[in-house]
Amino acid sequence: MQQQADILIVLQNSSLTKGQLGRVEIVFQDADNYSQVQIDVFRCGVENPKLAWSKGTSANIVGGHLTEVDLETKDLPPAFYEIKKIGFHTPKDDTINPESIFFLGGRDFPRIFFEVTSVEKKQRTREEIKHEILSIEGKLESDFLSGVKISGEDQSRNYQVYGFLTGVMITQSMRLGNCELIPYRGLDTKDWIDLINEFFRSNSAAKFEFPYTPELSKQKRNDCPVCIVLFPLIIANKIEDAKSYCYEELTVLAEVLSIYRGGSGRVFAIVLIDLLEDQAQMYTEHKPYVGNLLGGSLAGEDPDSIKSNFDKLKSNPSLRYFLNLYKEARAESSVDFQYLRYWQILETIAESKQFDEKNKLTDFSGKPIVDNNEKQITLGKPIARVYQLIKQHQLNASGEQYDLWKFIQAWIAMRNATGHFGGFRYKDPLQESNFRYYQTCEKVYEDQKHRNDGFVLRELKELTKLILMREMNA
Repeated sequence: MQQQADILIVLQNSSLTKGQLGRVEIVFQDADNYSQVQIDVFRCGVENPKLAWSKGTSANIVGGHLTEVDLETKDLPPAFYEIKKIGFHTPKDDTINPESIFFLGGRDFPRIFFEVTSVEKKQRTREEIKHEILSIEGKLESDFLSGVKISGEDQSRNYQVYGFLTGVMITQSMRLGNCELIPYRGLDTKDWIDLINEFFRSNSAAKFEFPYTPELSKQKRNDCPVCIVLFPLIIANKIEDAKSYCYEELTVLAEVLSIYRGGSGRVFAIVLIDLLEDQAQMYTEHKPYVGNLLGGSLAGEDPDSIKSNFDKLKSNPSLRYFLNLYKEARAESSVDFQYLRYWQILETIAESKQFDEKNKLTDFSGKPIVDNNEKQITLGKPIARVYQLIKQHQLNASGEQYDLWKFIQAWIAMRNATGHFGGFRYKDPLQESNFRYYQTCEKVYEDQKHRNDGFVLRELKELTKLILMREMNA
């Protein structure tokens, strides 16, 4: 028998053979006031305990306070388990009792463990089972707190790190090796309504004031969910090393959560605590404004052009699609994926031109363009159609010993590296042996001073913008 507060839980047998019925007796002074009782059993002695069995049934009241529930084990694999939650539902008198009441193991009553075994064996006592489970949990906790050592010199320091992700919601804590996900409330971005009210106070004869209601606050928090990732111990020589390691871990975690939770998470802050000095540093992550900082007609603020194209877009869904692709490309922070996104725009526009795929591709002087086998290229290939599109708009690209055709070969190679491998990786054995565009990408990387970003990417961005401007003004 184990008792805490006003509920008593009795588990008749703590060692059960698979398929054997157990009996749980629940003594609760108000049990007779409810029609339904629920019991939740969790798997325990594992990194992430989770629901393994649940039963809701009519409350079998004996003597006014005692409820009995059969514990079924036929669907439980051999393992350790814990009675985690007891609930009473459907009150007989709604004016007296709350709609439901719950009791949690470890909070409202002491933890109650049992084991399910595959074959009959010598029964173990409650204390023996409890001792083994607590020993396993202690080992799991010790492993979790042991941390990650990313440098091994004598001057290494111990850091505890908190990563803050927005754009992805979780509702329960979970441990993933040496880090833990912690659910938290969303961001309450009140600044937007303050800005609206400020504008009407300062710039309008109509002095409107919009309240920031609890409903709006809840909506904003739901729109900007947050989860926190704890790294209990990172051992590193420098705080920058710890930050870099955790940032990469957080980035990968946000990617995997996007498929499981459906959100689009990103890191917005990292806090690192030096456990020896008891000092903390905060690093914030943000997407900088990528547009024009200058003003005036020469900087893209020509009212006549903007109005003309604004009206044109309303009746041209294809053009709107091209510009939406461009908007997404401008927002892309990854250099590797910028190659993919900007190339997609050129390829999509070129496809819309419906060039005759049988026609031969020629350069600006009319000279045929051939492939590596000296075979003339036709407009049946996307790379040829993009070249033809640029030529049709009487645009060109040159510089750093690159002509337009060499630029296009570089763009499609870097685009394919992203499409197949997530980006070009210099001297990567997998890409060297499995990627037919590797040598082209390697040359681009070296020509851009050993970077994926450089004049090749800048030329792609600039030409894409010019093509779109000409498409709008056609």
